[in-house]
Amino acid sequence: MREIRISVSTIEQATAAARQGAMPVFSLRDLALSAVTGIQPEQLPGDIPFGVLLNVPIAQTQLEKARAITQKVLAAGADILYFSDPAILSFCNEQQRKVLVYRPETLLTSPQDAAFWMEQGIGGISVSPLLTKSETTRILSTTEHAEVTIHGHLLLSVSRRKLLSAWKDYYQIDLDPLYHTGLAIRETTRQEDMPVYETDYGTMVFSDFVLESFEELSEFKQAEAGFIDGSFLDSETLLETLNLYQQLLNGESCIEAINDYRMRHPECSKGYYDQKTIL
Repeated sequence: MREIRISVSTIEQATAAARQGAMPVFSLRDLALSAVTGIQPEQLPGDIPFGVLLNVPIAQTQLEKARAITQKVLAAGADILYFSDPAILSFCNEQQRKVLVYRPETLLTSPQDAAFWMEQGIGGISVSPLLTKSETTRILSTTEHAEVTIHGHLLLSVSRRKLLSAWKDYYQIDLDPLYHTGLAIRETTRQEDMPVYETDYGTMVFSDFVLESFEELSEFKQAEAGFIDGSFLDSETLLETLNLYQQLLNGESCIEAINDYRMRHPECSKGYYDQKTIL
Protein backbone atom coordinates (compact mmCIF):
# COMPACT_ATOMS: atom_id res chain seq x y z
CA MET A 1 0.00 0.00 0.00
CA ARG A 2 1.45 3.33 -1.08
CA GLU A 3 -0.57 5.88 0.89
CA ILE A 4 -3.48 6.66 3.18
CA ARG A 5 -6.27 8.95 1.97
CA ILE A 6 -8.60 10.53 4.49
CA SER A 7 -11.79 12.55 4.08
CA VAL A 8 -11.71 15.79 6.04
CA SER A 9 -14.15 18.54 7.02
CA THR A 10 -11.79 21.50 7.45
CA ILE A 11 -8.59 23.00 6.06
CA GLU A 12 -7.08 22.50 9.53
CA GLN A 13 -7.79 18.75 9.39
CA ALA A 14 -6.39 18.63 5.86
CA THR A 15 -3.18 20.38 6.86
CA ALA A 16 -2.70 18.08 9.85
CA ALA A 17 -3.36 14.99 7.71
CA ALA A 18 -0.90 16.14 5.05
CA ARG A 19 1.67 16.77 7.78
CA GLN A 20 1.30 13.11 8.78
CA GLY A 21 1.92 12.01 5.20
CA ALA A 22 -1.67 11.29 4.15
CA MET A 23 -3.69 12.76 1.31
CA PRO A 24 -6.68 14.79 2.55
CA VAL A 25 -9.91 14.39 0.59
CA PHE A 26 -12.50 17.16 0.54
CA SER A 27 -16.23 16.72 0.00
CA LEU A 28 -18.02 19.01 -2.46
CA ARG A 29 -21.17 20.42 -0.90
CA ASP A 30 -24.28 18.51 -2.06
CA LEU A 31 -22.22 16.60 -4.64
CA ALA A 32 -20.60 13.95 -2.44
CA LEU A 33 -21.85 10.78 -0.77
CA SER A 34 -20.26 11.67 2.54
CA ALA A 35 -21.12 13.23 5.89
CA VAL A 36 -17.95 15.30 6.15
CA THR A 37 -18.57 19.03 5.79
CA GLY A 38 -18.84 19.98 2.13
CA ILE A 39 -16.95 22.92 0.64
CA GLN A 40 -17.01 24.90 -2.61
CA PRO A 41 -14.30 24.47 -5.30
CA GLU A 42 -13.05 27.99 -4.56
CA GLN A 43 -12.10 26.89 -1.03
CA LEU A 44 -9.74 24.12 -2.11
CA PRO A 45 -6.15 24.62 -0.86
CA GLY A 46 -3.29 25.44 -3.17
CA ASP A 47 -0.39 24.46 -0.95
CA ILE A 48 -0.94 20.73 -0.27
CA PRO A 49 -1.86 17.68 -2.39
CA PHE A 50 -5.56 16.83 -2.09
CA GLY A 51 -8.43 14.77 -3.43
CA VAL A 52 -12.08 15.68 -3.96
CA LEU A 53 -15.30 13.67 -3.63
CA LEU A 54 -17.77 14.36 -6.45
CA ASN A 55 -19.47 10.98 -6.45
CA VAL A 56 -23.23 11.58 -6.47
CA PRO A 57 -25.36 10.39 -9.41
CA ILE A 58 -25.91 13.38 -11.69
CA ALA A 59 -29.34 14.28 -13.04
CA GLN A 60 -29.81 15.49 -16.60
CA THR A 61 -30.59 18.99 -15.34
CA GLN A 62 -27.29 19.08 -13.40
CA LEU A 63 -24.96 18.23 -16.29
CA GLU A 64 -23.71 21.72 -17.07
CA LYS A 65 -23.23 22.55 -13.39
CA ALA A 66 -21.33 19.29 -12.86
CA ARG A 67 -19.18 19.96 -15.95
CA ALA A 68 -18.24 23.41 -14.67
CA ILE A 69 -17.43 22.15 -11.18
CA THR A 70 -15.37 19.26 -12.55
CA GLN A 71 -13.22 21.68 -14.52
CA LYS A 72 -12.87 23.98 -11.50
CA VAL A 73 -11.66 21.10 -9.35
CA LEU A 74 -9.16 19.98 -11.99
CA ALA A 75 -7.96 23.57 -12.47
CA ALA A 76 -7.46 23.86 -8.70
CA GLY A 77 -4.90 21.06 -8.96
CA ALA A 78 -6.72 18.07 -7.46
CA ASP A 79 -4.56 14.95 -7.46
CA ILE A 80 -7.66 12.73 -7.24
CA LEU A 81 -11.26 13.32 -8.27
CA TYR A 82 -13.64 10.64 -7.03
CA PHE A 83 -16.72 10.03 -9.17
CA SER A 84 -19.53 7.53 -9.65
CA ASP A 85 -21.51 8.94 -12.58
CA PRO A 86 -20.18 8.19 -16.10
CA ALA A 87 -21.06 11.76 -17.06
CA ILE A 88 -17.87 12.87 -15.30
CA LEU A 89 -15.88 10.82 -17.81
CA SER A 90 -17.40 12.77 -20.68
CA PHE A 91 -16.21 16.04 -19.11
CA CYS A 92 -12.55 14.94 -19.06
CA ASN A 93 -9.97 14.54 -21.78
CA GLU A 94 -7.53 11.63 -21.86
CA GLN A 95 -5.02 13.30 -19.56
CA GLN A 96 -7.64 14.49 -17.07
CA ARG A 97 -9.09 10.98 -16.78
CA LYS A 98 -5.87 9.85 -15.11
CA VAL A 99 -6.94 11.89 -12.06
CA LEU A 100 -10.31 10.13 -11.78
CA VAL A 101 -10.99 7.36 -9.27
CA TYR A 102 -14.26 5.47 -9.63
CA ARG A 103 -15.91 5.35 -6.18
CA PRO A 104 -19.55 4.20 -6.31
CA GLU A 105 -19.40 3.29 -2.59
CA THR A 106 -21.08 -0.14 -2.50
CA LEU A 107 -21.22 -1.06 -6.19
CA LEU A 108 -17.71 -2.08 -7.24
CA THR A 109 -17.72 -5.72 -6.20
CA SER A 110 -15.73 -7.83 -8.70
CA PRO A 111 -12.52 -7.91 -10.76
CA GLN A 112 -14.70 -7.56 -13.86
CA ASP A 113 -16.17 -4.30 -12.55
CA ALA A 114 -12.67 -3.01 -11.83
CA ALA A 115 -11.33 -4.05 -15.24
CA PHE A 116 -14.15 -2.30 -17.10
CA TRP A 117 -13.60 1.01 -15.36
CA MET A 118 -9.83 0.87 -15.66
CA GLU A 119 -10.28 0.32 -19.41
CA GLN A 120 -11.87 3.78 -19.54
CA GLY A 121 -8.44 5.29 -18.93
CA ILE A 122 -9.05 6.43 -15.34
CA GLY A 123 -6.50 6.56 -12.55
CA GLY A 124 -8.02 3.98 -10.21
CA ILE A 125 -11.02 2.37 -8.54
CA SER A 126 -12.30 2.14 -4.97
CA VAL A 127 -13.45 -1.31 -3.82
CA SER A 128 -16.79 -1.67 -2.03
CA PRO A 129 -16.23 -1.85 1.75
CA LEU A 130 -19.16 -4.27 2.10
CA LEU A 131 -17.15 -7.23 0.78
CA THR A 132 -15.42 -10.01 2.66
CA LYS A 133 -11.64 -10.05 2.97
CA SER A 134 -11.33 -12.79 0.37
CA GLU A 135 -13.55 -10.91 -2.09
CA THR A 136 -11.52 -7.76 -1.54
CA THR A 137 -8.12 -9.40 -1.97
CA ARG A 138 -9.37 -11.10 -5.15
CA ILE A 139 -10.02 -7.70 -6.71
CA LEU A 140 -6.70 -6.35 -5.45
CA SER A 141 -4.81 -9.26 -6.99
CA THR A 142 -6.05 -8.34 -10.48
CA THR A 143 -6.20 -4.54 -10.27
CA GLU A 144 -3.10 -2.38 -10.12
CA HIS A 145 -4.62 0.92 -9.00
CA ALA A 146 -7.20 -0.12 -6.40
CA GLU A 147 -8.15 1.63 -3.18
CA VAL A 148 -9.78 -0.02 -0.16
CA THR A 149 -11.79 1.68 2.59
CA ILE A 150 -10.05 0.72 5.83
CA HIS A 151 -11.79 2.78 8.51
CA GLY A 152 -15.00 4.66 9.24
CA HIS A 153 -18.77 4.46 9.22
CA LEU A 154 -19.90 2.69 6.04
CA LEU A 155 -22.51 4.25 3.76
CA LEU A 156 -25.40 1.78 3.55
CA SER A 157 -28.23 3.69 1.91
CA VAL A 158 -28.78 6.82 -0.19
CA SER A 159 -32.06 8.39 -1.24
CA ARG A 160 -32.93 11.61 -3.06
CA ARG A 161 -35.87 11.93 -0.66
CA LYS A 162 -35.31 14.11 2.41
CA LEU A 163 -36.28 11.65 5.11
CA LEU A 164 -35.38 13.87 8.08
CA SER A 165 -37.16 16.93 6.72
CA ALA A 166 -40.29 14.86 6.11
CA TRP A 167 -40.07 13.52 9.67
CA LYS A 168 -39.61 17.05 11.04
CA ASP A 169 -42.63 18.38 9.13
CA TYR A 170 -44.88 15.43 10.00
CA TYR A 171 -44.18 15.64 13.73
CA GLN A 172 -43.81 19.44 13.72
CA ILE A 173 -40.44 19.31 15.46
CA ASP A 174 -38.39 22.46 15.92
CA LEU A 175 -35.14 21.14 14.45
CA ASP A 176 -33.28 21.88 11.24
CA PRO A 177 -31.97 18.47 10.10
CA LEU A 178 -30.01 19.79 7.11
CA TYR A 179 -26.24 19.09 7.49
CA HIS A 180 -26.80 17.95 11.09
CA THR A 181 -24.16 15.37 12.11
CA GLY A 182 -25.71 14.43 15.47
CA LEU A 183 -28.76 12.49 14.27
CA ALA A 184 -29.39 8.75 14.02
CA ILE A 185 -32.20 6.34 13.17
CA ARG A 186 -33.03 2.91 14.57
CA GLU A 187 -34.83 0.07 12.82
CA THR A 188 -37.76 -1.34 14.79
CA THR A 189 -36.19 -4.82 14.81
CA ARG A 190 -32.75 -3.69 16.02
CA GLN A 191 -31.17 -1.90 18.98
CA GLU A 192 -28.37 -0.12 17.10
CA ASP A 193 -28.45 3.56 16.14
CA MET A 194 -27.36 4.30 12.58
CA PRO A 195 -26.01 7.80 11.84
CA VAL A 196 -28.14 9.62 9.27
CA TYR A 197 -27.18 12.73 7.31
CA GLU A 198 -29.32 14.95 5.10
CA THR A 199 -28.12 17.44 2.50
CA ASP A 200 -29.81 19.30 -0.33
CA TYR A 201 -29.04 16.21 -2.43
CA GLY A 202 -30.94 13.78 -0.20
CA THR A 203 -30.51 11.43 2.77
CA MET A 204 -27.65 9.08 3.63
CA VAL A 205 -27.74 6.29 6.23
CA PHE A 206 -24.49 4.89 7.64
CA SER A 207 -23.53 1.77 9.60
CA ASP A 208 -23.90 1.85 13.38
CA PHE A 209 -20.37 0.42 13.64
CA VAL A 210 -17.03 1.87 12.58
CA LEU A 211 -15.04 -0.40 10.29
CA GLU A 212 -11.44 -0.90 11.42
CA SER A 213 -8.70 -2.73 9.53
CA PHE A 214 -5.58 -2.63 11.69
CA GLU A 215 -4.75 -6.32 11.16
CA GLU A 216 -6.03 -6.33 7.59
CA LEU A 217 -3.68 -3.57 6.43
CA SER A 218 -0.94 -6.11 5.75
CA GLU A 219 -3.41 -8.34 3.87
CA PHE A 220 -4.33 -5.40 1.65
CA LYS A 221 -0.72 -4.60 0.76
CA GLN A 222 -1.52 -4.93 -2.96
CA ALA A 223 -3.87 -1.95 -2.71
CA GLU A 224 -2.56 1.35 -3.97
CA ALA A 225 -4.19 3.23 -1.08
CA GLY A 226 -6.31 2.88 2.03
CA PHE A 227 -9.23 5.25 2.61
CA ILE A 228 -10.32 6.56 6.03
CA ASP A 229 -13.84 8.02 6.04
CA GLY A 230 -13.99 10.95 8.44
CA SER A 231 -17.79 11.09 8.58
CA PHE A 232 -18.97 11.60 12.19
CA LEU A 233 -15.41 11.44 13.59
CA ASP A 234 -14.12 14.42 15.58
CA SER A 235 -10.73 15.89 14.70
CA GLU A 236 -8.88 14.29 17.61
CA THR A 237 -10.20 10.81 16.82
CA LEU A 238 -9.64 11.26 13.10
CA LEU A 239 -6.00 12.25 13.46
CA GLU A 240 -5.30 9.59 16.11
CA THR A 241 -6.77 7.00 13.76
CA LEU A 242 -4.62 8.22 10.90
CA ASN A 243 -1.51 8.12 13.08
CA LEU A 244 -2.06 4.44 13.93
CA TYR A 245 -2.48 3.43 10.29
CA GLN A 246 0.55 5.47 9.25
CA GLN A 247 2.62 3.70 11.88
CA LEU A 248 1.47 0.33 10.55
CA LEU A 249 2.14 1.41 6.97
CA ASN A 250 5.67 2.39 8.02
CA GLY A 251 6.23 -1.05 9.52
CA GLU A 252 6.11 0.11 13.13
CA SER A 253 4.64 -1.98 15.95
CA CYS A 254 1.81 -0.25 17.82
CA ILE A 255 -0.21 -3.13 19.27
CA GLU A 256 -0.63 -1.52 22.69
CA ALA A 257 -1.81 1.74 21.16
CA ILE A 258 -4.30 -0.12 18.96
CA ASN A 259 -5.66 -2.09 21.93
CA ASP A 260 -6.04 1.13 23.90
CA TYR A 261 -7.81 2.72 20.93
CA ARG A 262 -10.27 -0.18 20.73
CA MET A 263 -10.99 0.05 24.45
CA ARG A 264 -11.95 3.71 24.01
CA HIS A 265 -13.87 3.04 20.78
CA PRO A 266 -16.05 -0.04 21.31
CA GLU A 267 -17.98 0.89 18.15
CA CYS A 268 -15.08 -0.46 16.09
CA SER A 269 -15.89 -3.61 14.14
CA LYS A 270 -14.58 -5.87 11.38
CA GLY A 271 -17.75 -5.17 9.41
CA TYR A 272 -18.35 -7.74 6.70
CA TYR A 273 -14.77 -8.98 6.38
CA ASP A 274 -15.67 -12.45 7.65
CA GLN A 275 -19.32 -12.74 6.65
CA LYS A 276 -21.20 -11.80 3.52
CA THR A 277 -23.83 -9.09 3.75
CA ILE A 278 -27.30 -9.26 2.20
CA LEU A 279 -27.17 -5.53 1.34
